[in-house]
Amino acid sequence: MTQIKRIRHSIHPLVQFQYLESISSFKFPS
Repeated sequence: MTQIKRIRHSIHPLVQFQYLESISSFKFPS
């Protein structure tokens, strides 16, 4: 159980980063 929590916790920042990246690319299309 602890391993699953750890994995989810480490994945969360990546998801947040992708979310911000998609927003910035949407606002400022290159």
